[in-house]
Amino acid sequence: MGKIEKQIKSEIKQLPFLLGKLIGGVMAVIGFPGVIIVTRKPNATFSDILPYSLLGIIGICIFLISSKLFAKRLNESTHSTPTSKEKRQTSIISWMLLLIFIAIFILITFIITI
Repeated sequence: MGKIEKQIKSEIKQLPFLLGKLIGGVMAVIGFPGVIIVTRKPNATFSDILPYSLLGIIGICIFLISSKLFAKRLNESTHSTPTSKEKRQTSIISWMLLLIFIAIFILITFIITI
């Protein structure tokens, strides 16, 4: 029973970083397509584009920071050093999820604005 409780506590400690990655990804997915939508207008100004571009940039920053902190927490909780293959797989999964969310949102945005 102690091993299961330890694993549950470990996953609960990792939850804020996973949520940070989710929020950062959603911010990036909303921000960058927002720039595309705003620039479709013929008289788009810099002040129209700035909030969406900042949202996208801040979203990517939050995603990266949460990803690094998540990997650090994951290393601390397992007490064993992950191999380079495991590190690469974690990184690839994070980036693929971010890119998939961005692609889905851009596709939906494109379909809606046609």
